[in-house]
Amino acid sequence: MESLSHDDHLSRAISVRDGADFPLSRAVAFFMTGVSGKFPRGRTVLMDHLRIGHLAPHVYEGAQHCEICGLPPEVAPRSWALTTAHDGHSSNEVMEHVLVRWEEALSLPEPEVDDVDRDVLRALLACIAEAMADEMPGALEKRIAKARILKKTDKYKRHGILQTLAECGVLPNEHCVALYDGPRLQRDWWAAHHRLKGAPRSDIVLPLAGWQGRMGVDTARARDLFGA
Repeated sequence: MESLSHDDHLSRAISVRDGADFPLSRAVAFFMTGVSGKFPRGRTVLMDHLRIGHLAPHVYEGAQHCEICGLPPEVAPRSWALTTAHDGHSSNEVMEHVLVRWEEALSLPEPEVDDVDRDVLRALLACIAEAMADEMPGALEKRIAKARILKKTDKYKRHGILQTLAECGVLPNEHCVALYDGPRLQRDWWAAHHRLKGAPRSDIVLPLAGWQGRMGVDTARARDLFGA
């Protein structure tokens, strides 16, 4: 992928998105097979679907990154974005990684969700729901690791899975709009981080960083999305 200006990259992303029929249900299926470990590449597809789905034409605003969409003025190729996606990483707050992954996702075979995939996701959600009221995302990840629910994952891969659940609103937060619920300006996302109490870990960002155990799991949203 060649280096593109903000405007050209944005235009290409919108064109690629609008030129293919890729329903949310398909992205959900990819995510579920990714969570179970059957197809790790699938983990990032749902997040990318949410992010690329809200892109709209606009004029660049800001300095190092656009305050509207988060893209830099010049978007350089990032081949390792695909490498990490195939390895099962899905924490992708970096907007310039989305297009290259999305173009590949359009060519991936349709995933088939089976009972194992559903059971793993249900077990994950049940584990999250058991959180103590003051549990923070970092402690949640450690508890999930100890429970050995997500096979062949490290803490960063688990962060990515939890981040996707947070962007779907399955893990609620009180600081920013989850992408599932509507578009979000990059400057609002940055501002929301300044309102977080304490010193959030640099490897956990909003909306996941805004979750606490007392917020639990939005079971209605989980059921609508995953049938879980």
